[in-house]
Amino acid sequence: MNSLADLFTDDRRSGDDGIRAADSIIDERRLAALVGPPRMEQAVPLARPDETGQLVAMVAAAAQSASPVHIAGKSGAPKMPRRGHKRTDWLNVAFAVLAVAVVTVVGVFGAIQFANASPAASALRALSVDEASLANGEQAVQSGVTRIETLMAEARAEADGVEPALATVAGYVDESARAAAVQAVADLRAGLDAIEVPSTPAAYTRPAIDTDDLAQVGAQIDVVRERSDELTAMTEQTRAVRSQVVALRDAFVGSIAALGASFPASAEAEVTEYAEALPSFRDAVTAAAAAVPAAQAAGGLGAAEMVAYPPLVDALHRDHERAIAAIIAEREAARNTTGRGSTSPGTGSGNSDTGGTVTPEPTPSDPATGGDTGGGDTGGDGSGTGDGSSGGDGTGGDTGGDGTLPGGAVILP
Repeated sequence: MNSLADLFTDDRRSGDDGIRAADSIIDERRLAALVGPPRMEQAVPLARPDETGQLVAMVAAAAQSASPVHIAGKSGAPKMPRRGHKRTDWLNVAFAVLAVAVVTVVGVFGAIQFANASPAASALRALSVDEASLANGEQAVQSGVTRIETLMAEARAEADGVEPALATVAGYVDESARAAAVQAVADLRAGLDAIEVPSTPAAYTRPAIDTDDLAQVGAQIDVVRERSDELTAMTEQTRAVRSQVVALRDAFVGSIAALGASFPASAEAEVTEYAEALPSFRDAVTAAAAAVPAAQAAGGLGAAEMVAYPPLVDALHRDHERAIAAIIAEREAARNTTGRGSTSPGTGSGNSDTGGTVTPEPTPSDPATGGDTGGGDTGGDGSGTGDGSSGGDGTGGDTGGDGTLPGGAVILP
């Protein structure tokens, strides 16, 4: 048996290229002797055309006669996969039906469009659109004219309703504010009389035309568009007239509101001047004055509240006069009582030496002239010997004859 040292020589022992070449040959021979000669590659013979059919038949036969292969360690026949019943995919079916429906609708619409693709039909559709727009414009103008007439009628009714109230409160409120309100009523009426309400346009009606004639349809389109331009101008005029009516009414309402705002101040002045009246009368006047601007703030003119104010002021005046008369009567009674209980030093019973103690009967006198007869100028009654020169001192007349009361109250005749 050869050793590895015999098979592979040491290169260090080779001295030159020739020796190495000889050694390589020797090594190849020794390797061939050890493992055998090298294998030669042989070309695989190709099947001939006449053998192809036989080969296909063999494969088919083998597939038909195939039997399951048993694996060691497993028992029983191998299980074959089962095929279940194929279910219907309803989602796909629905999509398919929908796609068919869409295609059908598109086809029908395209056919209709193709059938109506004539120029006369297109012009007729344009005419219908213009006529609808014209009808809307006519309705807008009609509504605007109706609204103007309504506003004017309401403004006239407000002026007629507040005018009597302005006459009623004359002398009870600030005269400048009342005069401005009266002038506002006159200005409102004059302004409404000067306004010219726009006329209502006649309704459009399509005349009998040949809808298949492009020329006639086109001419009618021109007529409709001309009327539309006229309606546009009428709409602008209607808006301008309505603005005038609104401005007139706003000025009128502003003047009436200014008058209403002056009522509380007038009521305060009345209550202060006629302070001797009972509190109920004073409170009634104050409440009536406050009701006027409150009614105006709620959207009205306060005409009814204005009319209710003067009678309450008159009642305040009468109650104040009643209170003053009661005060005067009370003071007169107190003065008469004082005079009846006094002694006249210059009177007697006829004896001038002893004098008398006669109490004279008080003489009623008018409040304004009480100083002339209620004093001591008349002396006694002359029944004694006194001369009456030292009678009363006239103090009662000086106090009661000036016609005034404390607090500045004036005695009315």
